[in-house]
Amino acid sequence: FYREFASAIVARGPKKIGTLRFSNWFLPVVKPFDDAMETMRALDGVVIDLRGNTGGAAAMTMRVSGHFFAESKTLGVMSTRDSKLNILAFPRTVNAAGELVTPFAGPLAIVIDETTGSASEVFAGGMQALGRARVFGETSAGAVLPAVTTVLSNGDTLLHALGDFETSTGVRLEGRGVVPDVVVPLERAKLLTGHDAPLEAALDWISNPTH
Repeated sequence: FYREFASAIVARGPKKIGTLRFSNWFLPVVKPFDDAMETMRALDGVVIDLRGNTGGAAAMTMRVSGHFFAESKTLGVMSTRDSKLNILAFPRTVNAAGELVTPFAGPLAIVIDETTGSASEVFAGGMQALGRARVFGETSAGAVLPAVTTVLSNGDTLLHALGDFETSTGVRLEGRGVVPDVVVPLERAKLLTGHDAPLEAALDWISNPTH
């Protein structure tokens, strides 16, 4: 695992759109994400690119999703044999300087592909189920469940799931993945010309939501 984070503001005609991309859901991503969102509150839309993001700490989805809700919402439920954990979006109404802020209410697009997994699927699937984000790209990995390793008596190590996850609408993402609202395959020929079709589709939707 490694930390990679990038953000930018791009123009589509008269509209300005923020883009964010990060490698995994780890604590070192929290501050740069929060800082980037501070510069994007007045923009016309935001795109979060989760391609290649294989997951991490699912609890982080509660903080990140809070940037996009004015009231608490349930992204989904993580169940084990002994407990149920509601994955909640906690509205972010105060910034790092202690100032009152309003969560971003504009259009939100999420870009995914077959390498989008685990906590990224919790976030993308949860935001999609709540109708807060429109998802673009290709179906995600369908590898959502939390897992642990157990050392067996013969010395082998067994990796096994210890819980299940369902979105707020009761959809199990394990083995199914998050299915995009707009399927846009990544094409090598277009990439060679510098055209990232899934990202461009997300940006075009924000610039023209009726399209």
